Order: sequence, then structure tokens, then C-alpha cells
Amino acid sequence: MNQTTGGVPLSHQRFQTPAARLVLDLLSSSTGGLTSALASERLLHDGPNSLRRHEKRWYTLLARQFITPLVSLLVAAGIISALLGETRDAVTILGIVVLNGLLGFAQEFRSARALATLQNFLRSTTTILRDGGTVHVVDRATLVRGDVILLKAGDQVPADLRLIDTTDLKIDESTLTGESVPVRKQADPLLQPTDQLHHCANLLFTGTFVRSGGGRGVVIATGRQTILGSIAGLVATTKHVSTFEQNLKILSNFLLKVVAISLAAVVVINVLTKSPAISVTEQLLFAFALAVSVVPEALPAVTTITLSRGALQLARRHVVVKRLTAIEDLGHIDILCTDKTGTLTVNQPTVSKLVADDRRTLITTLLAAIPPSVRAGARLTGDPFDQAIMSFAEREGYAVPGNDVLDEVPFNPERRRSGTLIRERDQFRYIVRGAPEVVLASCQAPANLAEHQQVQSRADQLGQNGERVMAVAVQHLTDRPAGPLEQLEHHLEFVGLISFSDPLKPTSRSAVLEAERMGIEVKVVTGDGAAVAGSVAQQLGLIRSPFEVITGEQLDRLSTAEYDQAARTYRVFARMTPAAKFRLLKSLERTASVGFLGEGINDAPALKLASVSLVVNSAADVAREAADIVLLDKSLGVIIEGIRQGRTIYANILKYVKYTLVGNFGNFFAIAGISLITDFLPMLPVQILLTNILTDFPLVAVAADRVDPAETRRPQHFRLRELGFLTLTLGLVSSLFDFIFFGLFRTQSVTTIQTMWFSYSILSELLLISVLRTSRPVERAQTAAPSLIWLTLAAAVVTILLPLSPFGQSAFHFTQPTFQAMAVVAGLVLSYVVITEVVKRLYYRQYQHHPAQRLYHAA
Repeated sequence: MNQTTGGVPLSHQRFQTPAARLVLDLLSSSTGGLTSALASERLLHDGPNSLRRHEKRWYTLLARQFITPLVSLLVAAGIISALLGETRDAVTILGIVVLNGLLGFAQEFRSARALATLQNFLRSTTTILRDGGTVHVVDRATLVRGDVILLKAGDQVPADLRLIDTTDLKIDESTLTGESVPVRKQADPLLQPTDQLHHCANLLFTGTFVRSGGGRGVVIATGRQTILGSIAGLVATTKHVSTFEQNLKILSNFLLKVVAISLAAVVVINVLTKSPAISVTEQLLFAFALAVSVVPEALPAVTTITLSRGALQLARRHVVVKRLTAIEDLGHIDILCTDKTGTLTVNQPTVSKLVADDRRTLITTLLAAIPPSVRAGARLTGDPFDQAIMSFAEREGYAVPGNDVLDEVPFNPERRRSGTLIRERDQFRYIVRGAPEVVLASCQAPANLAEHQQVQSRADQLGQNGERVMAVAVQHLTDRPAGPLEQLEHHLEFVGLISFSDPLKPTSRSAVLEAERMGIEVKVVTGDGAAVAGSVAQQLGLIRSPFEVITGEQLDRLSTAEYDQAARTYRVFARMTPAAKFRLLKSLERTASVGFLGEGINDAPALKLASVSLVVNSAADVAREAADIVLLDKSLGVIIEGIRQGRTIYANILKYVKYTLVGNFGNFFAIAGISLITDFLPMLPVQILLTNILTDFPLVAVAADRVDPAETRRPQHFRLRELGFLTLTLGLVSSLFDFIFFGLFRTQSVTTIQTMWFSYSILSELLLISVLRTSRPVERAQTAAPSLIWLTLAAAVVTILLPLSPFGQSAFHFTQPTFQAMAVVAGLVLSYVVITEVVKRLYYRQYQHHPAQRLYHAA
């Protein structure tokens, strides 16, 4: 970075005082931008316009597998074994550490590559001028010094810029300065250089946002040479913790405390009562191994693999997640708040009707307000309504007007209108387009039409047919106004109404029905009028009458209690400003998990508030930055499919949690308890560690397992109390059978007991997967994924063959099992699985509010 005298480097200060024309000369650029050849040359020299990401190298991922508390315990156990002369046990334990680390590395490396792939879906673009003023939309990473950027409200500033010209430009610099109030910017030279960010009125900085207005700027720094790049290493991001993670952490902390207290008690009692039959060192090794066996160490790997795999599947369905845990949150959604335009409709409006005394005047006035770039055929900066007007005018034979567009006030959801100042020869006109009730309120009595009420009634009638209605009015001027254009919006001359039809997407109706089947309440939250919103919602089957709509203004008149009731009751909300959307979400979030689909600059507060925030890929940069999920295809069906995928992923993660809690804790308490009444260790430390690896091995495939349809029919919520009760109930069944096993084999030799308990523990836990992977009866459940079946069979084969092999007998102290012993174990395993299935069914009958169980009873 260049030398600085404070917050702003000297390399930036030299662009503050010259006029914009001289700044362009310094950068060998012009108002029309760089040539493509010079831009390519600079890109090679300066590198891409991106902050260097702290990518996870393969060796970092590998090293991380061996820097955990669990590995520390295992290494300590290996060292103790070596010091006691148990070299074979030490080598075995360290071998287990290496094997476990390599498996974890392979899983995490695949997940990291999947996340890197996702970034390709999230590339950001910006609009620039090059080659003499030709408009280009380019990847931000390809920006170089001298590029001329076009800025509009909602854009994120893609590089450090010196402004060339502005139109009422206000910038949100809170990402750099912490100041929430937007700062007004202008292109005039500063009287003297400054190193203070808040005094740089003619500079824009990477990562800030355009709150209102627009302008042009020339790039003066990119990538690490920007202000943000110089402090990137100091910028910390807040990690979003999902509700599932929070609840799991609470449960894990509680269970680990129970384990720690239990282990301490077992060790103390055994040391006091069993020494010297079992040495203190052996007792500690046993405690270490038992602690490792009970901790669900594969949970992070299973979670990451499941989420990354799901993220790639969602990306193929045009749903791109920006944070993995958003997939879990997606599955929890109870209420989905969505806009109408583009989500439920095709967002390809066509002109339907004109209401005016003079159709020609209305059409020519509408054409005069359209930006010249759109008139010339460049649709990059035109909205769908401008395009619809242009297409209609072309069909009607109207010529493209030659007037100049001098200035404009962009459409604002709060104002619900836009204004355009044009010049025709020596005359000026200020054209206002917007919501009929807003425009009419600024008009004098409409010429040759009855009264405002009659015009408004006609607008409402068009809206009830599902059409978007725009009112047009004009102010004729002899001179160009000096002050803000908004001051012209009174005593306007009414020109007419134009309505647009925007048909429903063919998939919208089926998507709404599927949402209802999945227990998702769809609410339409739109800035459109009540009439058009009600008409569309009725066509979709969301409401029975088009009048079951409430507006933002009506909501504001309600008390807090009435407001909360209306928020829950109504399904269509019209004329909603950004502030009204924010308040609505705040009310809904008190009692439900809410997904919110936004796209405008003013949707950012509501997006940050929602449990899951979604935007379309074409949304304003500030909205994309605040969102959790980006939709490459703005469709309700895509969102519903994403929610289904989120529920599937959550269900698979919960399978692992239930399996490990029931299996691990049942065996833990049984082994710990039996160690108190015997003068030998029920299982040797190396046997416990091997058991842990073989029982966790198939669970990697849980990420790809199939899920019963019932699990996706209702929002998935982590019920801590129910999960705890399930763990306790089935854990007791597991412990009971462990004691039965000990009772059957108590007369056998120590090595036989240890060997057969090893076989019984693994085989029973492997079959436990088939019971706990579904809340339905096993025979009615979806068939497990092939990968889960094959890995489970592989673990079972190793479990059976290892005690028969010389290697197993040497490395793990197994003894050759007899046929009778294996038969007893097989019978015990089958009995355990049957009893566990029976208890599971009784459990879900007790908790009939469980969503999957409701469907099970109906089946």
C-alpha cells in the first residue's frame, strides 16, 4: 500500500483537487472509458480487483485434523502406553489417530472444494463504459484503474472511485466509518487534499453502497490497493449461528458435563477399589478411550458434508447459499413472505389499456420520459415497464422522440413515483409517473375527466383485473428549474392512466399448493395496490375474495395487539413501504420462523431481520450483501424446492445426532457401570477406540441418505426436550442389553468377554442405524441410500473377520470366538433391534404432534 498520512493514502489524495477531466487524463482515460486493449494490459499488470481470500490450503486442513482435544487425548494415551512398554498398543492408538485424521481430511477437503464451486455462482458484475462510451456489464474482478463506472441506487461501489458527475448522490459508508447516516457526494474538486474519510466528498470507496441518486466515477484503485483492501486483514466478520447449532451446543454441554462427572467418579472408585489388580495408568487409559468413544466427533464432518452436498444440489436447482447453515434455517421456515412481481408473475409486462383524453399525448409523454439508452435499444438500464412501453409504441407506429433527458428522480418505494426532467427545443417538461393515488394527489383537477375519484375508481377497476396501473402527469416549464425536482410535484397536469398485464407463471399455482402441503404459509408482501395484489392472490388460491387485503397504511392505524393479529391473519399485504415490511417481519418473527424474499435497496433492513433472507441474482447489491440465499431463478417453485431440500438436510443431520446419542451414551454408561463390579476392564482402550471408528465409519453416508416424505411435510424444529427424552429412553434399552450381554458371558474368560462385547457393540449399533434413520416403522421407511448400506455392510464384515484374523488378535488383543458365542451375540443383536423398534413406536405414539408421526398414523 502507498504511504498514507492518515486514513486516506497519498495515492488517493492526488485525485481530490484536480478537475474530473484532469483526473481522467492522469489515468489515460476519458468520459467514454478505457479502450479494451489498455484495460487488458492493466489487468495483467495490476491483477484482479479482489481482496485476497484466506483460502484453506490442503495442508492447513490436514493439520487441523490433528489439533483437537480428542486427538490430544488419544496421543496422550499412546504416549502413556509407550512409556509403560506397551509398544504395540501405542502403535495401534497412534495408527487410529492417523486413520481418523485422514478420513476427516478427505471429507473436509471435498467440502472445501464444493464451497469453492459455489463461489462461481455468486460472481458480481458492474456496468461500465469502454471503447468510447459503449456500455458493458463486466465481472468486478476485471475492473482496472481508469475504468468509468455507472452507479445507481442500490449498487455496491466495486472499487475506489473519483466521481466525474453525480445526481443527488448519497452513499452509505457505514462499512468503513460506522456512520449510519448516508453521506452526500459531489464531483467538484476539493480545495485541498484531506486524509479523513468523511471529508472525501468526491471519492467513493470499495464496499460502500449507493443509497440514492446516481452518477459516474473513474476507478483510481482496485483490490488490495483500495482503502478496504488496506484494512481487510483487520476486518472481522460475525459468524451466524443457526438455531440448530445453538440447541445442539446446549445439549452437548449438558451431556459432556454428565460424562465428565461420571468418568471422574468411575476412575476414583476403581482406583480405590481395584488397585493393584488394575493399575492407575490402565484406569486412566480406559477413561481416555471411554471419553473419546462417547463424544460425537464425526458431527462436524457429517454436518459439513451434508450441508456442502446439499448446497451443490440447491445450486443445480438455481438456489445458491451464501452461508451453509442457512440451509438448516431454510428447513425451519413456517412463513414465506414474497413479492408478487417476478416471483408469482412472469415479470414481462405488456401494455393492456390506456385511459386518457388524448392517447397520443399520453404515449409521447411516456416515451419522452424513457432514458435515451433504452430508446436506442440498450436494455441494460431499462426496467420492464419502459421496455413494455417501447414495444407498444413500436407496434402502434410511434417514432422514438429526440428530446434530451436532463435529470431524474428515481422511483422510490416510499414516494411511489418517479420524475424525469426533459428538454424539447427551448421548452422543459417535468414528467411524473407513479401510483395513481399518489400522482393524482399532486394534480390539479384532471382536464375533461369528472373528478379525481372517478379516475381513481377506474384505476381500481383495472387493478381488480390483476393489472398494474401507472398514472402520468406533467409540469410545463419555461426555464430549467434550479432547485430540487421534487418541488415541482404540485399542481401537475394529469395526462392519463396506463395499465400493464403481467400473467402468472404457469408453476405459481402448483407451488402455492405444494407450500400448503408442506405447512408453509405464503404471504404476499408487495408495494402494488390492494386491487392488483388481491386479484393475483385470488387467482393463486391464497385468498377467497380479492378484498381480503390489508395495506401498510391500514396496518399503521392499528394498536400493537391488533397489528400482531392482522400480521398473523392476513395473507396479502399491499402498498407496503420498506419500513412497513420491516415492522411486519418483526411482528411475525416473534412467533414463527420467517423467510423473506427481497430485492430492492430498501429491503436490506428486512432481509437482515428475517430468519432466512432470499434475493434474486439481479437484486440491488446492498440487498445481495444482506441475504443468506441468492436465487438464480426468481420463482416460488424454486424457493419451495429449496425449503424441501433444507428439511431433507436437517433430517439427515438429526439422524446422526440421534444415532450417536443413543448408541454412544447407552454403551458408555454400561461399560462404565460394569467396570465398577468387575476386577478387569470390560473393553481395552484400543478396542474402545476401534469400536468408535467402525461405528462412525458408515455415518459419513448419512449425508446422502433418503428421507421419508413425512420429514419434509412440516417445518423441522429442534425439540431439545423430546430429543433428550428419546436419548434417555433408547439409551436405557441399550444399557439394559449391555448388562444382559454381561450376564450371559460373565463365566467366560476376560479376553472372550472383551472380544464378544466388541462384536456385539458394533453390530448392534450398525443395525441401530436402520431403526433411528426413520420415525416410521422400519418396514414402511424409505430404502436407505446405497452408499449407507454398503458402508454399513463393510463395517459389519470387518467386525466379524477381525477377531478371526491373526492381525486382530495381535494388535487388538482379540481371542478366537466360538460358533456358540457368535450365535449368542447374533440372537442378542436381533433382540435388541426388535425391542428398540418397539420402544421407538411407543415413543412416537406418545408424541403424536411429531410431524412425521401424524403422517404415519394417516398412512
